[in-house]
Amino acid sequence: MTISVSFMHYAGIILVLLLILFVGVRSGKTIKSINEFSGKARTAGFGIISGTVIGTIVGGASTIGTAQLAYTNGFSAWVFTLGSGIGLIIMAVFYSKRLYNSNCTTLPQYIEKEYGKTAGRSVTMLNSLGSFLSIVSQVMSGTALLITFIVIITGNVNVRAIIVVASAIVSVIFMMIYVAFGGMVGAGLVGMVKTTLLYIGMGICGIMAITMQKGGYAGFVTALGGLDTEYFSIIGRGFWTDGGKFLSLILGVLTTQTYIQALISGKNLLTSRVSVCISAVFVAAIGIAGIFVGMYMRVNCADLVGDNAILALPLFILYYLPALPAGIIIGTLLIAAVGTGAGIVLGLSTMIYNDIYIPLYKKEYMSPNKALLVSRLIIVLVLALTCMVSIPMVILKAQVQDVSTLSMALRGAAACMALFGALFLTGKIKKNYAMATIIVSPLLVLFSKPLLPASVDSLWIGFFFSVFMMIIGLIFSNYPARRS
Repeated sequence: MTISVSFMHYAGIILVLLLILFVGVRSGKTIKSINEFSGKARTAGFGIISGTVIGTIVGGASTIGTAQLAYTNGFSAWVFTLGSGIGLIIMAVFYSKRLYNSNCTTLPQYIEKEYGKTAGRSVTMLNSLGSFLSIVSQVMSGTALLITFIVIITGNVNVRAIIVVASAIVSVIFMMIYVAFGGMVGAGLVGMVKTTLLYIGMGICGIMAITMQKGGYAGFVTALGGLDTEYFSIIGRGFWTDGGKFLSLILGVLTTQTYIQALISGKNLLTSRVSVCISAVFVAAIGIAGIFVGMYMRVNCADLVGDNAILALPLFILYYLPALPAGIIIGTLLIAAVGTGAGIVLGLSTMIYNDIYIPLYKKEYMSPNKALLVSRLIIVLVLALTCMVSIPMVILKAQVQDVSTLSMALRGAAACMALFGALFLTGKIKKNYAMATIIVSPLLVLFSKPLLPASVDSLWIGFFFSVFMMIIGLIFSNYPARRS
């Protein structure tokens, strides 16, 4: 089974990249203040909010990563997009009113307002680590797409390190272009364009995969051993493994700066709520297409994919679709990967600017132009560091979804219960108990894994500790939390 790349493939990719570049740069010209850049101006409508949320969540982990995990493990690959969708529903229904009505811009500000500066800054640092890993997973996906072309052209799956480095650098450059010009507006507008192209492309791939399979869905069941196998269970790797990852996604969404930022950027609360709910449905649905592609490649093209499961989706596209539409979809997937990373970078840079740079250098009253420059420089520095970390991860063939889920777990462990306490238990829990959850929970997620059975996700330990500390705090904090 062979694949050739033609001029029309490259033409399709270039068309998509030029379109995204045009929208991103054009949106940046409308940004006149740091409030517009971060979304604090609250002028966004349905399109901008949904475009930002979907454009950020639906990236490499939701498409390339889902097909990769479906190829190796089956329906448990749906955990990422389904968990993210449920997290968005919870945010819209239960959290949105309190988030929107509070005079805060960043996640740490909500926590600092209730539990003091030390708590807020601790969340900034730990949440930033989780966000950083999420960006790494998207750079890995973008790099994998570019490497796919090298594999096809050379016929050699043993790609040299210099190719990995060059591919990672190109992915990072497009992330910078995606968001550094337009901030929240740019992420939303580009997200709308990208989402339209991506859903059309992934829809085509999913339909093709299930219709080309002999016997359709029943054919997959027969070829993969029947419905009673782990391959057809959403918790195929076990409840304590996939259930932990599912919980990671829910908690991670609730504590991701970009999604909070998108929600509070709406022109009114109803607009924000409806937009986030609509986003949740679309986010959950796209995983199904990636699953069928991964399953199809497992059944029919194992000789082509081999142990490079991360290439399952791009190889499907290049082998089965005509050249021009294949190029357009590949280009869209590249933008999906870098767009998700760029959206997380936007949230991360907003936290660093508001919660580290301003307090450290006392720069509350910088001119609008200088404030924009500083925010954009932070984005460039973060992405440069991300590139250096992503390169060895690709070389070592790390799973995209594993890195992305770990990032969600760290964010959720550090901030979920503290944010819940700040919004719903105001004045009822002393700050020391909140600090314990913020500091200890993510450390437990990181370092308890070697002590646990292989089938247990370490998030459970951090989550149970966090819940326990907040319950104890609620019982013993019989006076309002003291703030510093």
